Amino acid sequence: MSGSVSKPVNLAQMINLAEMIGAQFDFVRVDLYSPPQGILFGEVTFYPYAGLEPIIPKEWDNKLGEPWRI
Repeated sequence: MSGSVSKPVNLAQMINLAEMIGAQFDFVRVDLYSPPQGILFGEVTFYPYAGLEPIIPKEWDNKLGEPWRI
């Protein structure tokens, strides 16, 4: 089994949709899917680690988050 995955044929449209949704927020992950019937919206997530322990050390949370003002 190959480790490569083909890009969706509608990737440009998916990127455009994600950018339109994401433009409203300082940070957001937009989940879109590309099954045969067309683009499907999954969710928006406002946390980069999907509920998992961050990959970066804890002391960087404040360093990276300091400039972010809500």
